[in-house]
Amino acid sequence: MPSLIKSQFAALLPQRDAMCLLDAADSWDSGSIVCSSMSHTELANPLRRDGLLPAVAGIEYAAQAMA
Repeated sequence: MPSLIKSQFAALLPQRDAMCLLDAADSWDSGSIVCSSMSHTELANPLRRDGLLPAVAGIEYAAQAMA
């Protein structure tokens, strides 16, 4: 199964622009999904606070993958 890049799935998520955190859906089946992202390294990541990305931000990444 080919991967999907952000431009192919972004319209399916309620998050827009910088809040769309995932870069690709690399593989999936009926029970799991593997996504990739580099947005956690970006200084402009909207979830950063005082220059740090808190661990709780992982929940948003997971929620977007599940969506």
